This record gives sequence, C-alpha cells and structure tokens, in this order.
Amino acid sequence: MAIAWVLFTIMAAFMQAWRNAFQKQLSSTVDVYGTTLARFLFSPIFALSYLAVLYHQQPVTAVVSFSTHFWLYIVIAGISQIYATALMVKLFQQKNYAIGIGLAKSEAILAALIGAMLLQEHLSVWGWLGVLIGAIAVFFLSQGRKQSKLSFKTLVIGLGSGLCFAITSLLVREASLELTMLPFLHRAAWVLCILIGFQCVILLLYLGLFSRKTLYHMG
Repeated sequence: MAIAWVLFTIMAAFMQAWRNAFQKQLSSTVDVYGTTLARFLFSPIFALSYLAVLYHQQPVTAVVSFSTHFWLYIVIAGISQIYATALMVKLFQQKNYAIGIGLAKSEAILAALIGAMLLQEHLSVWGWLGVLIGAIAVFFLSQGRKQSKLSFKTLVIGLGSGLCFAITSLLVREASLELTMLPFLHRAAWVLCILIGFQCVILLLYLGLFSRKTLYHMG
C-alpha cells in the first residue's frame, strides 16, 4: 500500500507539472480566467465517471445528504481554488515565474499553520518537522539563480496563490468530514464532483457575462 501511494504521488506530481506547462502556453493567447476555466472545464466528466465506477465496485446504500456547512465549505473552497489558479496563471506572465511557482508551493506550510491556529488541528512532532523541511525547501526555491532578483509582485502573487490553495485543501477536508454517512473514498468522490461542477458553473457564468470574447477564443 505504501508503494502504491508513492507511485500515485509521483504520477500526480508529473501530471501537475505537465498541466502547468500547458497552462503557461495557453496563457499567452487566452486571458487569466479563460486559462483558469481550461483547468476545470473537462474535469466533471472524469470526476463523475470515477464516482460511478466507485459506486459500481463498492456499492453504498446510504442516502447522501448535504448540510449547510457542507455547501459553505464547497463555495469558499471552490472560489479559493479559482483565485489560486488565476494567481498561478498570473505568475506565468512574470519574468521570474519559476521562483513564484516555488512560492506557490507554500500551500502545505500555510495549511498546517492555518489548521493549527483556526481549526484546532494538531500535528505530531514529525508533522511539524515536515512543515519545517517544506519551509526550507520553499526558501531555497524562492532564491532562484543568483542573478535573478525576486520582485515584490512575484512574491505577493506566489504567496497569495499558496494561501488560496491552502484554504482550499483545508475546506475540502472539512466538507468531506460532513459526509459522515459515507466511506472516505465515496466522501472524497462526492466532494470532487460537486466542487469541480461548482467551479465550472461559476467560471462559465462569469465569462458569459463579462468576457464572451474569451469563450469564443477557447471554442
């Protein structure tokens, strides 16, 4: 099982790097929110397919109900992830964007700090050691090459993206914990489907009202 998690983690990191490369290329022809929508647009198909396969292989008879807190977590997490992605797209337009992307990886560090301060989530000694190692890694990533100076704008955008991603991850977890009637895999699948669906609807409505030209370019 441990080896499987390692393999899945490596594959996820590879796919994320690949996605970032495509997003950077797309950002040169489409505006920020159009590029952000491209990240979510086809995801509901895969998320719903995963949910269907999961229920087929592991049937659950429990009736799913969504609390008010669940929808609150979904809305805030969805908007936070949209802003996090939009800020990351902004980083692609910066001269030293690679350093900014490194700063955006402060997500895990910020999530640990916010969780401990606001959600009473207590980490073990090993957990805090991991946070410390992550902080050191982000520090070295933010240095970049010696001849490359980190601009204040890149610093703010990078940390802002990391903060928004941290808020997203924390609230996605809280939303999942609201579905106590389901096994954890089914909880995660439901949260994934609803979150991505909400993000697609919000971005399509926004672009349809304020930037139809972007939708035409994407088409």
